[in-house]
Amino acid sequence: MAPARKIDKKIRGKSIGVRLDRLITSANGQLHVDFSSGKPKGPNAEMFSIEIGIVVRSHAPLNVEKWDDIPEEQTQPLIDRVLSKFDIDIFRPYVKNWMLKRMRLRFNGFQNKLNEEFKSFSDKKTALENRPKYLDSQEYWVFLCDRFDSAKFQDRLNKNKKNRGGLPVHRGGSKSFDQHMMEMEVEEGKAPGKIALFKKLH
Repeated sequence: MAPARKIDKKIRGKSIGVRLDRLITSANGQLHVDFSSGKPKGPNAEMFSIEIGIVVRSHAPLNVEKWDDIPEEQTQPLIDRVLSKFDIDIFRPYVKNWMLKRMRLRFNGFQNKLNEEFKSFSDKKTALENRPKYLDSQEYWVFLCDRFDSAKFQDRLNKNKKNRGGLPVHRGGSKSFDQHMMEMEVEEGKAPGKIALFKKLH
């Protein structure tokens, strides 16, 4: 039996979650996020993006094939959790659409992490007996193990790997391109060009 491959379980998300709660307390309310460019930017944009990931990992249902299978009555509470900490104009359609797209990305990323956990074991039986500590539900883990072990999932995974081959890697982390542009403008005293921004993020 192959030993389980240890996966780096960073606590960055949790530490930023604590920092976020402290900021909200000190601000006596929600933190404002600027969506004037159609995407979040400003000093709270990074925390906003990270909080979306924390909410998705902690509260999104995992017994589905893909994000689009989650009904609105389950995605709306996720949005509401984020809105309890951030002041944004959710009534603008593009704001909610951006949040849902980011939630889909975070959901897919979490699914990929769980798949890496599954692959670290020699067989499905061993995986089932070793649910990740950060995943509370054994029911979800059983569903995921069945899914990750299916021929349908493996075929799709192989196709996705081929399609992603040769694509450049974005090294900008959770910050949006607009957020990086704002920070570069402060550092350099002028707005960065597209080439300079590309070099920083790739």
